[in-house]
Amino acid sequence: MIRVHLLGRFTIFTPAGEVVLPTAKVRLLSAYLFWQQGRWMRRALLRDMLWGEVDEERAAGNLRTALYLLRRAFDAGGVPERLLQIRRDTVRVPDGPGCRVDVREFEKKVWAGLHKDVREVEPLMAAASLYRGDFLEDLDAEWCLPERRRLADLHLAVLRTLVDRLAALGLYEGAVSYASRWLAVDPLDEAAHQALMRLYHAVGQPALVVEQYEQCRQMLEKELGISPGDATVRLLQELAPTADKGAAACPRKKVPGRGRRGLRSPSAGQSPDSFFTVKNFS
Repeated sequence: MIRVHLLGRFTIFTPAGEVVLPTAKVRLLSAYLFWQQGRWMRRALLRDMLWGEVDEERAAGNLRTALYLLRRAFDAGGVPERLLQIRRDTVRVPDGPGCRVDVREFEKKVWAGLHKDVREVEPLMAAASLYRGDFLEDLDAEWCLPERRRLADLHLAVLRTLVDRLAALGLYEGAVSYASRWLAVDPLDEAAHQALMRLYHAVGQPALVVEQYEQCRQMLEKELGISPGDATVRLLQELAPTADKGAAACPRKKVPGRGRRGLRSPSAGQSPDSFFTVKNFS
């Protein structure tokens, strides 16, 4: 079985261990072919993508060399010869049960989980475990960026949904774990801070509710020069009515020319206030 990781650091594993790819261009070529697994890719496209800055003849020679080095690395690492199919004008990594690419498994589990009953969490937990990092995070190529953003957003949707479903099931410790991961990915998202405040309230930890609010306040002040929104302040007053409201009472600052980067609502068309309700955690 060949296992390919496109989430996080790009790696190829065989029963013999990790396959060593000799150059940055060979790594990019290999990553692209596994990302496009099953599709015949035209050599002209690969030449332009990897060596667009040189003339066509030189780029064609570079591609031939890269494919030779890739084949040799595959052979040395124990990758079956059939896994790299080369024709005169096209190249591909074929589909097959002997090669598992984590991105495909991740998306399969995500969509299976999102379309299941709201009490179903196992497929989404499996998807979250597959997300080891951003798509090809160690490779620097323009073609990676749109897919990197798309998969990162999908990962956030998984975390938010898991928090929602686990909380509704009364599995608060698990919900806290995924909410913490959500916050680590997007520390400026007030909805993540609000989710943790509600969860700490649900498990009877008012001090942690206040601590989470203070973390939110400090983060927004440091990074954006603003205070928490009215919804977050109201939530603190609701969940920890005896807390010191000195910081919470400060008016929200307006900073000209500065947006609130990374702030996402729990889902399209849903406000942070409606994402969690106190009754869900009681």
